[in-house]
Amino acid sequence: MALRFGPAALLPSALVSGALLSGGLLLALLLSVGDTLVQATLPAVHWGVALLAPELGLKSLVSDQERADQVLRLTVTLEHHVVLGGQVLAPDPRGLANASTPRLQGLLGPLLALWVLMSLLPVPGALGLDWRRRMLALALVLPLAALLAVADPALVLAGSVWQLLVDAAAPDSFSPLASTSRLMRGGGRFALGLAAAALALAVASALPHPRP
Repeated sequence: MALRFGPAALLPSALVSGALLSGGLLLALLLSVGDTLVQATLPAVHWGVALLAPELGLKSLVSDQERADQVLRLTVTLEHHVVLGGQVLAPDPRGLANASTPRLQGLLGPLLALWVLMSLLPVPGALGLDWRRRMLALALVLPLAALLAVADPALVLAGSVWQLLVDAAAPDSFSPLASTSRLMRGGGRFALGLAAAALALAVASALPHPRP
C-alpha cells in the first residue's frame, strides 16, 4: 500500500522549518546589530522615562558595564516634590539614583513577535491566511515591535527608580509603575510580544480581500 502525503502532512515540518530558520536569522540579527538597535532607541527611551515619571530629572541614560553584564543605566534626581505614604520627598539636586537593565533585554519581546510571524510564512494556509496576509501581518507587526523596544526599557528603568522611592518612604504602599516594572521583568515582555503578533494577525485577517 502506497503512502500518500498531502498538504496537511507537510504542515508540521513546514512550521518546524520556519521556526528554526527564522529563529536562526533573528539570533544572528540580535548578535550582529542588537547593540546598534539599542543605541538608536535611547533618545526615545529617554523620552519614555520622562513621560512615565515626570517627577524625575533625567541626568543620563547610557550603555554601561556592570560586572560581566552589558546594561542600560539610568541616572536621575528627584525634580519635584513627591508624596508617598504621608511623607513628602523634597527635591535635592545632590541626591542621585540609578537603575539598570540588561542592554538587549528590551529586544526580546519584539523578537518574539517577529519570530512567531516569520515562523508561519512557509506554512501553507497557516491560520487560514494566504501568504499575502501572512506577509502583511509581518509588516504590520514592525511598528508594534519598535514600540515595544522603546516601552520595555522605559517601563523597567522608570519603575525601578520609583521602587527605590517607595522603599525609602513607604515600603508598604502600592506603586503602579513599580509593579509594571516587576511584571515586565517577570515575563510581561513576552506576553506583549505575543499580543503584538496576535494583533497583527487579527488586523491582517480582518482587512478586506483585494479585488482581482
